[in-house]
Amino acid sequence: MKKLAVIMAVVMLGAVAQSQATAWQFGNSPSSPWLTYVNVFDQSDVFQFGFPEATPSTASWNWAAGPANPLTGGPNTRLYDENVADPFWVDQITFEANLVSEVNYYQERFAADADTITFNFDVIANTLPAGYEAVGFIKVLDAFDSWATYQIETTDLSLGFAKLDLTVDQSLDPSLGTTDILIQAGYWIKGAYVSSASPEALTGVQIVPEPATIGLMGIAGLGMFVARRRLKI
Repeated sequence: MKKLAVIMAVVMLGAVAQSQATAWQFGNSPSSPWLTYVNVFDQSDVFQFGFPEATPSTASWNWAAGPANPLTGGPNTRLYDENVADPFWVDQITFEANLVSEVNYYQERFAADADTITFNFDVIANTLPAGYEAVGFIKVLDAFDSWATYQIETTDLSLGFAKLDLTVDQSLDPSLGTTDILIQAGYWIKGAYVSSASPEALTGVQIVPEPATIGLMGIAGLGMFVARRRLKI
């Protein structure tokens, strides 16, 4: 019996080690695989359309130089500057934005059921004016059902340390397979797009992210990198 107990203990330790070995993290540096996606809303906050944007984005999210190498985010200036003469985007009398942009900056991976995601970051500055929404998030999407959002955890990007935790619950849709579940972790800023010469363009948030850890509960659910860039609101 003692030998059996020792063998079982070794097997269990080995299984834990294998499980831990399959854990992976979202990176927290400019060289990590960040993606950018822009959602566009009307003035009544009704979603209109969305599109991917080249990363790193020159419109809203950039990495600042310095010891902490913070991530900086602010109002979207590219949409305004590139479309200032287009009446669809900019009112040609008031020269204010006709629409609202939500610029998402995030990483994503496929993962298995019961994965637990922890996303930590430290907001060291937030000078955004009233009317702008700055949020950190974890989302669980169905990659084969119009990118429907099954779970989401969010927190405002107010000053200080923040921690988000989410455990994937496949029971929300038993038809989901391990390659259907897409995890996203990142940030968005939502509000009027503005001229790069405006006072609002000088405002924003500064974030020092930590790696977002996804701990796999089993060794069979190793995630795959996602080349496609999708973000469902």
